[in-house]
Amino acid sequence: SYTVYTIERLKELYAGDELFLILGIDAFLDMPAWKQPERIIELIDIIVVTRGGHNFKDIINSPYIRKDDKYSQIILNLEIGGSLPDSKIELELISGRRVKVSFVTSLTISSTQIRNLIKNNYSIKYLVPEKIEKFIHENGLYRVRKD
Repeated sequence: SYTVYTIERLKELYAGDELFLILGIDAFLDMPAWKQPERIIELIDIIVVTRGGHNFKDIINSPYIRKDDKYSQIILNLEIGGSLPDSKIELELISGRRVKVSFVTSLTISSTQIRNLIKNNYSIKYLVPEKIEKFIHENGLYRVRKD
């Protein structure tokens, strides 16, 4: 299902609740390629989580961020070597909704890495929740088939 349809359905199911779309900065920057991105930013507030390979200033490349005085001041402060005002920054989307940027410590764990570890009979303990590890093993996921 496309994200826009999922959001519309969740808003129907949870009418009155405050919902957020949580994205890595890489996914947020890729939104112009998504189905109906303008509709998405009208429907829901977004939380953008920093990821390796990108930094906060990459957000200036998004056509969906309102470039106002608050935004300009944060960018200027960063460009002259200043620091971020706190660990969370809230900006405005061009739709009037909010985008919150959350700075997190990056972990170098990927789904590809996890699948390769399983395929080569290595442990994935501490890389995924225990219930997920159990499900993967019980269902023989990502194992090399010997047909």
